[in-house]
Amino acid sequence: MFLLIPLLRVVNVAALAVPQIDTSAFNSTCSPVLNPAVATNQRSTWDILWSCLATIFACTWVSVHPNMPSPKDGKIRIALQRLELMVWGVMTPEMLIFWAMRQWRNARMLAARYREYGWTITHGHFLQMGGFILVEDGIDSSVLTPKEFNILLADKEIGFPLISEKEILDRSKGDGLSKALAVAQTSWFIAQCISRKVQHLTITEIELVTVAFAFLNGIMYFLWWNKPVDVTTCVRIYRLTSAIPQPKPIEIDRDQDPAFKYSLPNLQFMTIRLSEHTHITRYSLAKSEVGYIKSQSSLVTPPRQTTLPSSAPGVTLPVDRTYKPINPGLSVLIERWTSSKDLRRAFSFIFHRLDEMRGGPNHSGSGEATRVPTFFPPGDQAREPLGHFSVPAISTLFGLIHCLGWSLDFPSFAERFVWRVSAVIISAVPILVLCSHFIYFILQPIRKQVRRGYLATEYQQARMKLVVSIPIYLLARVGLLVEAFFSLRSLPSGAYSVVVWTGYLPHI
Repeated sequence: MFLLIPLLRVVNVAALAVPQIDTSAFNSTCSPVLNPAVATNQRSTWDILWSCLATIFACTWVSVHPNMPSPKDGKIRIALQRLELMVWGVMTPEMLIFWAMRQWRNARMLAARYREYGWTITHGHFLQMGGFILVEDGIDSSVLTPKEFNILLADKEIGFPLISEKEILDRSKGDGLSKALAVAQTSWFIAQCISRKVQHLTITEIELVTVAFAFLNGIMYFLWWNKPVDVTTCVRIYRLTSAIPQPKPIEIDRDQDPAFKYSLPNLQFMTIRLSEHTHITRYSLAKSEVGYIKSQSSLVTPPRQTTLPSSAPGVTLPVDRTYKPINPGLSVLIERWTSSKDLRRAFSFIFHRLDEMRGGPNHSGSGEATRVPTFFPPGDQAREPLGHFSVPAISTLFGLIHCLGWSLDFPSFAERFVWRVSAVIISAVPILVLCSHFIYFILQPIRKQVRRGYLATEYQQARMKLVVSIPIYLLARVGLLVEAFFSLRSLPSGAYSVVVWTGYLPHI
């Protein structure tokens, strides 16, 4: 609604002639940006860049609401975690919306479940962002997830936490003023771009990119409006029942115990003789290799049979060499694309992070029990059609905003070509994602009537195309961002004209 007032004013003054500076004094080879504006209705390249950067910062730094950090995390680590979210907000803002939509939906479900206790959406956000920690025997045990909270509460092992919404918001660093400033800056920018179009003034490429960010920022702010920001202290919930004592491990001296006299040696320092007369010499695995083997263990099936006959010298292992992948997923595809370990790790990290934003399992792990993962929560709610259909639709609109710059003035033909191709790619890839989800969700109810192999093949092919298109999508996003900044070196004269009313609105 607040956008209607300036827009109505623009319509009323659109017929007025906008004063222009006399460019006859400039040489034809000079750019107006090299000279200071001599009229109040002119702006410089720095003014354009500053307003765009301020809006992008509001969209990618201020509006992102991370989960609670661990009490052990320092300021540098917290800043790096938020910087990562800012990078994802620039590269794939629609995936952050996927995460925000999942949190918004879960928070509403938690608020409805515990409405009799006076819970609101803010309470739901606070629980799933890691705001409650379980205390056992006076020691902080682990952060409570919604699932663990429900189980402990149903078993009457914890009391219901009595904390009001006001107390939670007091812990939040984001107040109404900061939200109002971010919304005002974003709204002002969108309004002035619409006004420039109405008054037939030139819109630059970087302004068009910023409008696309501002569009997604409005959706993200709506989803996270009730989520606390930068909360660093959690609420402790004490366990009512006594903890069950854990049995201590039995310490056995391998040299003195007779049961270990005929035991096998350490598996990391043994000679293995395979049934096909393949001899593996004495070898010690490095820690990195052991970790790599563990990470690859989910891709292959275990041997069918393993025997250790005592009569043979050494150990004889009849190994089934017909290993087949259980599910050729992202790791196999990445390994086929490149043989470089560094590139494989980079691709694997990117794909895993995107999968976590989508609602998949946590690949990296939190590393400790005092915080939830970065893109928590996963769960069954993420598998429902709400986010899988709405987010691709939003992403398509995000790409179509870039397509509005199809006829903009570019410094060269090559830059115009890069812009158009990149805009088409970021508009088409979400449609491919939508088709993939359509195949999965529409065919699932009739999976008993459809051949299982056919259903799996169709979905696997769609998923394969999706996986291949993600790097192309990211490159297209980078191309649009780079071109938006490069185009500032040579702007048309109409780009420096200012909409008359924008100077009267509060903005950064």
